[in-house]
Amino acid sequence: MPAARPGFRGVWIATVSCRDWPSRPGLTAEAQRAELLAHLDTAVARRLTAVILQVRPTADAFWPSPYEPWSQYLTGTQG
Repeated sequence: MPAARPGFRGVWIATVSCRDWPSRPGLTAEAQRAELLAHLDTAVARRLTAVILQVRPTADAFWPSPYEPWSQYLTGTQG
């Protein structure tokens, strides 16, 4: 019998309303990084093959954008 293929085993990390990450608005960049790395370490420990990170929770952005405001879930204040 052939070995089973690993398939798609993933996790969705939700950011809207700080559901999964970050744990609360306004954390420092270092604290956000530590929390995200903990999620990724958990995915590795569980042998997941995919991580889906939500990066536009409410028509805003988790990166500098000329089109969308900064997410309140990263900075504590939208815009």
